[in-house]
Amino acid sequence: MNKARFTAPTAVIIGESNLAQYWNERSRGTIKARFISPHCVILHNSHGVFPTIGEGTWCGHFTVIDGSGGKLEIGKDCSIASGVHIYTHSTHELVTEGKEKLVGSVKIGDNVAIGANSVVFYDVTLTNNVVIPALTLVRPHTRIDRNV
Repeated sequence: MNKARFTAPTAVIIGESNLAQYWNERSRGTIKARFISPHCVILHNSHGVFPTIGEGTWCGHFTVIDGSGGKLEIGKDCSIASGVHIYTHSTHELVTEGKEKLVGSVKIGDNVAIGANSVVFYDVTLTNNVVIPALTLVRPHTRIDRNV
């Protein structure tokens, strides 16, 4: 049986426990969001690169923005509702079959709304002016163009 290899991100912004790091990233211009809940988890990749979050974006309570597998960009004036999880990787094949972790970037355009408790997987592009309803699974290798 192959042993699974998993490397955790080197740092986590999680609520107020690491608020200084969040403000440092915000001052560098990486994070310009209008509101990020103190219960939002933001993970950077192994090179210390945080996801970019555009100006005016709102990230609700208990959201996960996981850039540990690749580049993750969220545009301006987006609404990421409570409970949304956005991933740039999947470890299911790593754990079950000993294969490599699946990775891919996530690009979310401007004026995108992602409804509560939705999940966005790796290798996804949501262009400008897209609405993802609540409880939606956006599968890997998906591109959604303007739908409103």
